[in-house]
Amino acid sequence: MTLSVAAILLAVSAAGLALIVVGWRARRAAAASLAAQAAPDLHPEAAPADPVVEATEAISARVAALLQDHERRMTDAFSHVREDLSGLKSDVEWLAGERMIEQAIALAQTGSDAEEIGQELGLSRDQAATIALFRKH
Repeated sequence: MTLSVAAILLAVSAAGLALIVVGWRARRAAAASLAAQAAPDLHPEAAPADPVVEATEAISARVAALLQDHERRMTDAFSHVREDLSGLKSDVEWLAGERMIEQAIALAQTGSDAEEIGQELGLSRDQAATIALFRKH
């Protein structure tokens, strides 16, 4: 290979490299101008949004929505439990009252007076007297 051929190959390689660099810069400038046209309120040197950050924000929003849905369901469940407990409380109070009346009747039938019935079961004197009047027989 002669010196002239080597010089020509070197010149062609340098020209090719120069064209690649010019094309790369032109492509970068075109992308920057498109970004500036798409978002004119952004600073021209601002970097585009990171896809990792966008994915993290999407996951965060999804988790927040799931947590809100879970909280709503738990609130509904607790309100149903509260209603059930209220119903059970009234049933227990009714049964306790029923049992107290049965005990008062049994005491009245054994001859206890209203004062003793009231003290034994925690009833007022009028309530015990009423039970004693109707259940002596």
